[in-house]
Amino acid sequence: MQLELQSELDQFSRFPGSRYMGSKNKIINELWSILRNYNFDTFFDAFAGSNVVSYFIKCQGKELITNDFMKISYLASKAIIENSSIKIDGNEIDFILTNKNKSNFISKKFKDLYFTNSENNFLDKVSSNIFELQNEYKKAIALSALVRACMKKRP
Repeated sequence: MQLELQSELDQFSRFPGSRYMGSKNKIINELWSILRNYNFDTFFDAFAGSNVVSYFIKCQGKELITNDFMKISYLASKAIIENSSIKIDGNEIDFILTNKNKSNFISKKFKDLYFTNSENNFLDKVSSNIFELQNEYKKAIALSALVRACMKKRP
């Protein structure tokens, strides 16, 4: 039992932290101390937000249903809650980072607003290349990673 719990905690420790207001990351152990007393196989996270609760519950071996108003929460859920096996390989990462395209939506729409011109150009290239990926889980993983990187970059 102790080894099983340690394995679940090891997996959860890989969950990427966020600066989401309202994230339950700091109180997840207290929440679990209450929830584990109930006999359930499926958990509905109606306001998934940062997905910390859903991911923790997934690490406990439970089935999940998540919901949130924000698209980034949906993408993160698809990438790490719904998906358990699909990964992006090195060739796909190279494609995302180096494939040339002609997108300039971010560069035009957000000029001088959040990022530098070169950063906006990079975001145009990368986001366009992500949308060319054929697998929905790979798209969700890559878009989630890109958005999280943007959130980390901004104060």
